[in-house]
Amino acid sequence: MVLYLLLRAYIRIVLFFYFKKIIIVGRKNIPKKEAVIFIGNHENAFLDSISLAATNQQKSYFLSRASIFKNPLVKRFLNAIRMIPVYRVRDGWQTITKNHEVFENCYDILNSKKSIAIFPEGNHHLNRRVRNLSKGFTRIIFGALNKYKNLNIYIVPVGINYDAHINYPHSISLYYGKAFLANPFYNEKDIHSSTKQLVIKTREALKKLTTHIEDLKNYDAKMAQLETLNPNFLDPFATNKLLEDLNPKPNPKKKKNTIWFQIVFALNVLTNWLPFIIWKIIKPKIKDKIFIGTFRLAVLIVLVPIFCLLQTFIIYYFCGLNYSLYFLLTYFSLAFLLKWVPYRAQ
Repeated sequence: MVLYLLLRAYIRIVLFFYFKKIIIVGRKNIPKKEAVIFIGNHENAFLDSISLAATNQQKSYFLSRASIFKNPLVKRFLNAIRMIPVYRVRDGWQTITKNHEVFENCYDILNSKKSIAIFPEGNHHLNRRVRNLSKGFTRIIFGALNKYKNLNIYIVPVGINYDAHINYPHSISLYYGKAFLANPFYNEKDIHSSTKQLVIKTREALKKLTTHIEDLKNYDAKMAQLETLNPNFLDPFATNKLLEDLNPKPNPKKKKNTIWFQIVFALNVLTNWLPFIIWKIIKPKIKDKIFIGTFRLAVLIVLVPIFCLLQTFIIYYFCGLNYSLYFLLTYFSLAFLLKWVPYRAQ
């Protein structure tokens, strides 16, 4: 528990500097002292999980694909932040039986009035839409309700929105929707119908909390039209309204970032030149571009603090305490300034 709280506090600090802006809406919708399942859209790999965990007071458990637990060091870290592996057919038929133990664990977690976070789109994607949801989360809910007859389980849909998925810097907004009780959907005599109705209800709630382009066949054309209006992707209500009334007009070219932003960004790169070089080496090797944000965050979590401390120590050793303190003051001032100087998401 202590390690989890320390890690979450550290991650919150890192995310503060990583994101240009963090907008959180609807935290009051999260029931207190109740069993809660957070259902989120999944557009940006590990960033989705870590952002959800850091933006509410629940000490949630996260279900994630088992394949990412293969490395022993990674497994220890993921266990520390309450991530639970879920096994899929692609992980091997012999592993599927392990899910029985995983689900039993989830039932007990919910009965303890704790929360679980699930991203039931199956895997991450960069499209601005909510894909069809897998029914795994309903199996957990109905299994828990079958085991614990007096348990109430609330679903809280969470729309996770990025103004830019890959490029840096970028901002994020998390919209916690109104909680609804899952119990009325459970009919043990007709699980098929119960599952279908709960999946539809959850997806419809989620579609309102993030940008959703329903027309998959014309997705690219719709997206191109939408972008001519310079939408604010951090506000899903406004963006979805634009989609409803889509009638694009010629729009001026997107403004470039100001010279002040470019100067401040360059100075931050200068004070973090070694992590920046390492990132430039790593980035081209990332095969799935949706992981770019996750790996960039990993560099910030691990390498940037180490390099900052190393520079501080070197300056202290050769120049004394005062100069090392001046360096730290300058370092953090530039980091704060990068957050506040105006920019445009690219």
